[in-house]
Amino acid sequence: AIPDHLIRTKLNPPRASEKLIRRQHLIARLSEGSSRQVTVFSASAGYGKSTLALQWLSGNAVPFAWLSLDEHDNRLEQFLNYLTAALRTVYPQLGQETEGMLRQPKLPKPEYLADSLLRDIQESPERGFLVLDDYHSIRNIEIHSIMRRLIQQQSANLHLVLLSRVDPPLSLAKLRGRG
Repeated sequence: AIPDHLIRTKLNPPRASEKLIRRQHLIARLSEGSSRQVTVFSASAGYGKSTLALQWLSGNAVPFAWLSLDEHDNRLEQFLNYLTAALRTVYPQLGQETEGMLRQPKLPKPEYLADSLLRDIQESPERGFLVLDDYHSIRNIEIHSIMRRLIQQQSANLHLVLLSRVDPPLSLAKLRGRG
């Protein structure tokens, strides 16, 4: 269940119009790369990043979680509450340990929070995708640190999809070098 203090619509993918042109060649290329751990869509506003991701993942048999970010999600605790809620749509048992950490008077270091999420994801038999839409809205270095850790130590059963207007500060060149 989604906690009452969260805005539920942030966890829903956008609605796709039936009149959209399916970009089969792009969807095929994305499907080829779906065995990798991360996919980044980086383009200016209006280029169809969200629409393409939705077309790709809707035609895929693997379940996906969606989180639409905005400038209000730069508080670490809020980001993690939404991230955990989104991940629970694919991994229902996820986040017990992380939620306990979020209730502490002082938050643990970002790498501990990331490791807690990673342990939960790795224990799940499910494979899923997590879409973080409008990732360019995130400017908090602790959140970027958590995302880097999630990517570096990522479980084989989670594929991250980042949609952003600019390249996220997550060592993309290093990631490309690793495939």
